[in-house]
Amino acid sequence: MMKKRNRKRISCLLSALLLLVMSIGWSVMAMADDAVNKDSSKPTVWIIGDSTVSSFADNYYYPRYGWGTQIDKYLDGTYEVKNIALSGRSSKSYVNDKEYNELTSGMKQGDYLLIGFGHNDEKTEKERYTSPVGDYMTEGTFANTLYVNYIRKARNAGCYPILCTPIVRRSASGEWKATELHITQDVAQYKGGDYALAVRELGKAVGVPVIDMTQLTRDEYEKLGSDNTIYLH
Repeated sequence: MMKKRNRKRISCLLSALLLLVMSIGWSVMAMADDAVNKDSSKPTVWIIGDSTVSSFADNYYYPRYGWGTQIDKYLDGTYEVKNIALSGRSSKSYVNDKEYNELTSGMKQGDYLLIGFGHNDEKTEKERYTSPVGDYMTEGTFANTLYVNYIRKARNAGCYPILCTPIVRRSASGEWKATELHITQDVAQYKGGDYALAVRELGKAVGVPVIDMTQLTRDEYEKLGSDNTIYLH
């Protein structure tokens, strides 16, 4: 019974996400459709990010999957969904994968791009770390990497980018630690800060919609209680 209620709540969360995404973009798309989008193919919802977004080929923790794998179940066939998120990637390291080339060469007028990084940008590793401190014009920051590699390229292709803050890490006790909310401390040369806040501020600065998955998933965990068995990460 508990599992059934939990699945229903997760389904409601995904439904809310999709309704927000579609309501944000639909009015803009309608205005542009006749004038510039003559391609008869379906518009695509591109989804990129880390393990919290991606699909998996194993049965670890049930069959496990990220939120990006469920988006197509809430659409009516108008859109093609391409979830090319990859486990373990940050906004910096993802550009080295073939999926990034697929994205940049495949985005077209009228498409949408959902961007869900953050968990691995916190890693104190040269290959993955980006700084949560600094604006989108400052090289090496989380905001700059998101803007240069994804937002700007999406806009150049006529694709509508949508930012998602990282989902929370599970709190077994029900008390939220800073790291579970993606607020980190300085470690050697790696600057700490608030990654979810960096996404929110980037969205405001460049006029990109932000879905606050950090707050949404925190609220959902609090409804489920600290003894729940559903793992959002």
